Amino acid sequence: MPLEIERVDITHDAALFERYALHIPVVTMGERELDAAGLDDRALRAWLTR
Repeated sequence: MPLEIERVDITHDAALFERYALHIPVVTMGERELDAAGLDDRALRAWLTR
């Protein structure tokens, strides 16, 4: 499954740090967000295809 990945350093933005500091890694697709810590490839693929 081809993906475009953008890494965001949240330490340079106080609002992003406040929102995501305890939820890394986070995957976003449009308005959807997924706390991806501990997910395996199968679970991530299922979320991406929904």
